[in-house]
Amino acid sequence: MPVSLHHAESSLHSLQLLAHQILSPKAFVPSRDTSYGTATNGKRVQVFDNLRFSASRTKDNPIWLADDIFTTPKTSRGVTIEPKFEFQPPQEDGKAEDEFPRMMDMEQALDEATIHKGLEQVPSPPAPNTAEAPVPEIPTLRTEYLPYMFAAKAPSHLPLTCANSPHCVSPHSSTPIAPGYFRCTQCFGRPVLCGACLIRSHQHAPFHWPEQWVDQYHTSSSIPDFWHGSRPQNYGYFKRTSLREVGLHVGLGHEGALCPVSHPADAVDLTILHTTGQHVARFRPCACSEKELWQQLLEVDIWPSTHKRPKTGCTIEVLRHQRCFSLRSKTNMKEYYDALVDLTNAAENKASVPYAYDQLRLTGREHRVLVAHMRAGRPDATASLANGELCVGCPTCPDPEVNLPPNWERDRLKQLRYVRFLAGDGNFKLQHLSKRSLSATAQTSLFGDGGFWAPEAIVRRYLSTTTPAPDEPKGQAKSACNTMAGDPGSSADGSKGLDISGIFCVSCRHVFISPNGVIDLHKGEKYRYADVCFAGPLNASYSAGLRYFVITYDIACKYGVNFKSRCCKPDCNFILIPTHNGEINLIFCVNKFHQESHDDDCAAKNALDYTKYVGRTCGEGVETIWASMNWLRYSTREMGFGARIETLSEHFNDWNWQKTLGIARHLTDAYAKAVESLDLVMQDLDELEENIGSESASKLRSKYEDAGGEQFLQDTTQLEWVSRKDLFARMQDLNTTSTTLSAASATDGNNLAHINIICKALVLETTQAKLCQRAHDLATLSNPPATLKDRVKTLMNTVKAGLKEHHERLFEVLPQLENLARTPVSPANDEILLPSRLSPEDVLHYNLTVFMTTEAQLRVCHAYDLIHELRKALGLQSFWTRHVEAQHSSQTAPTRGQTSLRASIARVREIAYAYKFPGRADEFATEEAEDDEAEDGDGCDLDGEMDTPQPEPKSNPLEEIIEKWRNEFIRLEFVHTLAAVERWTEEVDILTREMPATCRSLRHFALVWAQRANEVAATATNGTPKVDWANADPATRGYVAYASRKFDLYAKLTTDALKSFVDVVGSSAWEKIWSAPHEEDLTPIPKPSE
Repeated sequence: MPVSLHHAESSLHSLQLLAHQILSPKAFVPSRDTSYGTATNGKRVQVFDNLRFSASRTKDNPIWLADDIFTTPKTSRGVTIEPKFEFQPPQEDGKAEDEFPRMMDMEQALDEATIHKGLEQVPSPPAPNTAEAPVPEIPTLRTEYLPYMFAAKAPSHLPLTCANSPHCVSPHSSTPIAPGYFRCTQCFGRPVLCGACLIRSHQHAPFHWPEQWVDQYHTSSSIPDFWHGSRPQNYGYFKRTSLREVGLHVGLGHEGALCPVSHPADAVDLTILHTTGQHVARFRPCACSEKELWQQLLEVDIWPSTHKRPKTGCTIEVLRHQRCFSLRSKTNMKEYYDALVDLTNAAENKASVPYAYDQLRLTGREHRVLVAHMRAGRPDATASLANGELCVGCPTCPDPEVNLPPNWERDRLKQLRYVRFLAGDGNFKLQHLSKRSLSATAQTSLFGDGGFWAPEAIVRRYLSTTTPAPDEPKGQAKSACNTMAGDPGSSADGSKGLDISGIFCVSCRHVFISPNGVIDLHKGEKYRYADVCFAGPLNASYSAGLRYFVITYDIACKYGVNFKSRCCKPDCNFILIPTHNGEINLIFCVNKFHQESHDDDCAAKNALDYTKYVGRTCGEGVETIWASMNWLRYSTREMGFGARIETLSEHFNDWNWQKTLGIARHLTDAYAKAVESLDLVMQDLDELEENIGSESASKLRSKYEDAGGEQFLQDTTQLEWVSRKDLFARMQDLNTTSTTLSAASATDGNNLAHINIICKALVLETTQAKLCQRAHDLATLSNPPATLKDRVKTLMNTVKAGLKEHHERLFEVLPQLENLARTPVSPANDEILLPSRLSPEDVLHYNLTVFMTTEAQLRVCHAYDLIHELRKALGLQSFWTRHVEAQHSSQTAPTRGQTSLRASIARVREIAYAYKFPGRADEFATEEAEDDEAEDGDGCDLDGEMDTPQPEPKSNPLEEIIEKWRNEFIRLEFVHTLAAVERWTEEVDILTREMPATCRSLRHFALVWAQRANEVAATATNGTPKVDWANADPATRGYVAYASRKFDLYAKLTTDALKSFVDVVGSSAWEKIWSAPHEEDLTPIPKPSE
């Protein structure tokens, strides 16, 4: 028996059990509770606390795994897991007792009632499980809220009195106060106050909006007199006014109180933008201080638009609010300002609101950059910036100065554990439109070289001193491996009206945008622009001591060929990456999604799946960045160059910071998935080696170690491709061979003819089963559409024609069966004539034993195909079910997901019906197994007679071709499985290094902030005792307070990350991981030569 067929039959029983469980009307559902068994196969298992470590996994690279990281039954190498099965009867509402919404299981997928329901409509997703009452699926209007909304427009009691009575301050007020009664909607409870009490209560809340009561008794209306006769009988309402109009003076310099030395005549009016809208407030500067007005404003968190005689300002709160609004909604500042104007005066004349957008835009730009200086720990913004100093970096990537152990350079596997991954990609959505004239301020970024963009001086010099690479595609031409790019700058029409056609960005393995790793693309994506982007992070890591790098790029197969000669060699026109301290080791790979656009030879040689020391890195993380940043294209394409870079840099910094907050959870989930996946691929490799034999596996392993990337492709030099035309010609030659051919050859020809008939009959049988199922589904619909009827009719004609061709073909090869021809009936019910439809006596009478055996073997293969298709269809149904259940409960219109779910459900039913069709493979498999058991080990049949020795048949060219293809399939399966084991083993090793590196980085940042605070405090106090700290400069005390807050933040992040990592690997294992590399993993120190 061929090796591949033996491997197939060994798993046939398990597949049939799976199919029977799927098709069973009463399938048990495993409960969520999982119990783990013990080792039963003799493997040595070591236990550390809650750790399970299989010593037989990898001798050199142990895998640490906590028992409680999986919530579903998993199989670990060396450990047998026995899930508990528990049947739960359905409740009255048809749902099991579970607080989580259950997925539609396979039994429901094949149940007639559920399928019928799925044809009509998709079940609505369940309501989310929250502490509050679930939101009803059909939106309802709670009309009882409307009276309360109206009640809020009038005072709670009449006549109006001051809520502070009898302690009202109006009789004692010495300042002019507007008469009447007021209330503030921003104050809790909306108390009604007189003017004096309102001012007193808002001395420290000057940016609220009061409302004044207007009626015929208290305050006259602003409408003309001829309207008075038409007013309602009980005319009166609250009209918005301002605290300035009421008489409020905002004090400066005395923590919000009025300066006792100042005079009301010294007050100045300023336009202030706050989160509640645009206000005109009257400020009274402090007269006992020598500070200028802009300084006094900053002391109360108001950012003046100018130094000299400021007339406009923004509160720090509105700048922070705008920043958060922009980062989350990706809208521009003009839209935010329009919202502030609506908050100021939405119902009346908006033209009366002074236009302050330009002041907000310039103020927001200054605030954005200075906040970046604060977060970088820079007390002096005038000091020169280091490259990338204002950026949030990745805490997980290797950095010898921050997160690597002291002896990392002696690690035997440093090319795996301490390698820096960089991924580059261009984006052609973030463009910039051409503008006729821009000021120098608009063209210069305030981030300088401390941001994400490559240093401007290096970019200009490199582009001016170098020429396009010789191997770079010219003009609109694209290489054979670059068919997925969408660069508008590659054509003259696409770049019209654009100064910048896009940007190029470099990110790390953990999808952090690299500092100095972004550049603007002018008229297309060129090699030299990518060189400058990769040079930034490469230079930073090389200077720190790293020597191993993996670069992924969608055209890395072409781009990386001459990278060193362009950027690193001493004879370059401009040495972009100096390598004076040793060789730099670069590996260029194509990111996984873009491999499909490369030809086979290129994809195999540059694929991450077949490259050593890269783990399971995908290289496509930068694409997820564009999914978020592309929303900024409309708001940045018409900005000035400097403002555009600053806006994108702020969003890039926020992206990196959000990644920092979630890096521990990401690594924990990735480690659990890697361990689970490694266990599965190891089992696949063990089963494959067991089936092909140890000798064959050893030979394949030896060839695997010596061969390169081409071994993952089909070896076309050893294979002969036979087209359908050639195959038919050879079959005809065998069938029409002269009588001088041997009996074996004639038998081979008949076998090929039999195979041809049976294969086409099985396809026809599947189509007939599909017709039966479609007809049944159509009958269940009360008013089926005409299109469905036409489809069923077309399918019926196809089956009818196929039946006719089958019988003609059958009677041509087996003319003795012509007398068995039957009158055709309905195509859905007509039986396809094959040996399996005959009685055993008829099979012997018509000499169809060989034909019967061939059909049995092919039906086994057909059963494999159906089970495989059933598994794929169930997986697709599961995907669309999750998609539909994730939809919002208010989604009532049919969606693409619901349509796809119905189609997948129908597909499952069709395949299941085809498997249950008469003449299934399991019946033939059972008969073959009984025949095998009936035979004894000496080659005797049931009667005890010896088998007659058969002559050695002559070799068949077709069999030789098939055998070569079979061996090639086995080889490809082996090398791909072995490569998967290597990549997952490397991934586990890389993650084992990344977890302690993350903890070291976060701890380093906490200690750096503590050191900064101590250094600034020591410099400010000149070493004076701590009792004099209260007299220190306010800016210094503020810096120390900010540093203390950052210290606490990073200390908490470190503690949380450490707890997550210990939980996933176990405390004892974590001690070993933290102290790695150990002495046995280090290379020996070379002895000095004598």
